[in-house]
Amino acid sequence: MSKTPVTHELANMLKTIRLQKGIQAKDLADKIGRSSAYISKLEKGEVKSIDNDLLDSILSFLSGGDTEGEELVERLYAIRKQYPSEEEIEKQLWFVNFDTVLRRLPIPEKLISCLNEKITVNAIERTVLLRRINNNEALTEDERTDELIEFNRWFSSKKDKSAQSIKILLEANVFNDILDRKVAFASYIFVFAIAFYILKIEKYGEQVAISDDENSELMNETTGLLNQNKFYSLAEKSRIIANAKTQEQINEVWNSFDTENQEIVVDILSGLKYASELDIQKTNTRLKEFSSNMHWDIWFMLKLISFSYYDLDELSATMKKEFLNEIENLIIKYKELPKAQKSVETY
Repeated sequence: MSKTPVTHELANMLKTIRLQKGIQAKDLADKIGRSSAYISKLEKGEVKSIDNDLLDSILSFLSGGDTEGEELVERLYAIRKQYPSEEEIEKQLWFVNFDTVLRRLPIPEKLISCLNEKITVNAIERTVLLRRINNNEALTEDERTDELIEFNRWFSSKKDKSAQSIKILLEANVFNDILDRKVAFASYIFVFAIAFYILKIEKYGEQVAISDDENSELMNETTGLLNQNKFYSLAEKSRIIANAKTQEQINEVWNSFDTENQEIVVDILSGLKYASELDIQKTNTRLKEFSSNMHWDIWFMLKLISFSYYDLDELSATMKKEFLNEIENLIIKYKELPKAQKSVETY
C-alpha cells in the first residue's frame, strides 16, 4: 500500500483541525483502529509516513463524515494561510489528493451542457472517450504498467520529480452519471479528465502522443474551461480569489452554491444583528454557547437548528418554555449515560 510522507505542515493541520472540532485523540484513534499514542506521534510529526487509505479515513472523519466535507474545506482555506507560498503547499501530494480526489464538489449544470455539446459537435463516442481517459496517455509506459502506483492517487512523476502525476481509473457508471447529470457532486479530477480528453480529441483527433509543451498547454486550456464554468479545485479557487482586486471580481468567481451560501449567511447575520440591538448581553451569552457547541460538532448543530421550528408558529410562550425544558432534560439524560454506552458516530 502506498504511503504519504507526513510533513510538518500536514501534522500541524491534522492536530489543528482535530482540536478545532473538539475531537479527542482517543476518539480519533478508536475510529481508525490505532492507539492514542499513535495519534500523538502523528501530530508531533514523529510518524514519517502514513498509509494513504488511513490518511483518507482521518480526513473523512475530521470532516464530520459529510461526503462533500465542506466544513473541512473551509478549515483548510483558513489554516493553509500559514504556509509561506502557494507553490509549497501544492507540492505536498496529500493536499493535492484531498483537493482533487477525496473532496467531492458540486458540478455546475452549465459545465455539463458545455461538455456534452463538445461531445456532440465533435462526434465523440463515449466509449472512446472513456477508454482514452483510462489509458492515461500522458504517463510513461513504465508509469502505466507499474502496479505499485495506485489509481486515482497523485504521485511524483518519474520523468520529473518536481512534477505531479496521477493514474486515472474512471468507472463507466461514474463517467456516465456525470455526463447524464445523475449526480450533483464529483471529484475534481474526474471532471477534469473528461474535459481534458474532450479538448484533446477536439484539437488532435486520434493522435495520442503529443509533446510536453502541447500537453501543458492543453492542461491550461482545460483548467480555463473549468474556471469559466465555475468548477474549481481548492487551490485554483484560492489563487483566483487571492488575485481578485474587488468584491465584484470575487463574486464573479463564486458559483450558484457559493452565492446561495452567501445570501443565507447575510440573512442569518441580519437576524443576529437585530437580536443584538434588542438585547446584546443575552445575544452574546447565547452565541457564546452556540460557538462552543459548534466547535463540539458542527454537523450535529446544523442538523439541530435545521428542524422546522417555524411550524410551531401557534405555540404559546408557556409551551415554548416547556419545549425548551424538555430539550434541556434530554441533554442531561444523554450526558449522564454510562461512558460505555457513548460512542463516536458521524452524521
